[in-house]
Amino acid sequence: MKKIALFPLFFILLACVGSYYANFRTSFYAENLKVDYYWEFGLLKITGSNPFYNGNQFTIDEIVNYVKTDSFCYNFVIPRKEFVGERFFLDESRRLNFECTYFFNDFFESQRKTELFLIGSILHRNADVFDMDSLYRFVYNGDSIELKSPVMSNHSSIQDSVYTHEFYLRKDVPVLSFTVHTNANKFSENLNFLKIDPSLLPLESPKYKALKASEETLK
Repeated sequence: MKKIALFPLFFILLACVGSYYANFRTSFYAENLKVDYYWEFGLLKITGSNPFYNGNQFTIDEIVNYVKTDSFCYNFVIPRKEFVGERFFLDESRRLNFECTYFFNDFFESQRKTELFLIGSILHRNADVFDMDSLYRFVYNGDSIELKSPVMSNHSSIQDSVYTHEFYLRKDVPVLSFTVHTNANKFSENLNFLKIDPSLLPLESPKYKALKASEETLK
């Protein structure tokens, strides 16, 4: 898989700040961006809490149409065709969230590093990943991200390198997860928090609904 320096929102995927900012292709951001790699199931899930954006306002109909055609995540998070489904929903604190779930094929531990290169795209940073026995080491340039989890992280500068920041993630976990926070106050006044009428939520894409229906038949 080619290394991707992506992520316009998310998603990116990977949209990074620290003053981290999740810069999605059309200027979407999220106050909290959570990334989960479910190794056993070959799934990558990206969840954005309290999404906002700069520029022209989106209408509710536009957002609904993106989700109805399974195209919000492709256009605003990671443009990846191996796609499971997407949805908007309210969390326990009644905050709006979006969720994008993707398939990946590299189930074997020796191949996981390939999928982890997506983190550079999700964080919208030039980044690289190194296999360090019990850890994965990520190095990147640009603003330092505000990493909320995991505890094992480090934002020290790396001397004599094109990369300026680094953090670490453990390998011996069934779900590799991290969460990044974006401070909305750093943006211009032309900022809009995405709002969807609660009566329309949860707003689920056709692929997400099909997956949920298939899970019900297995119960």
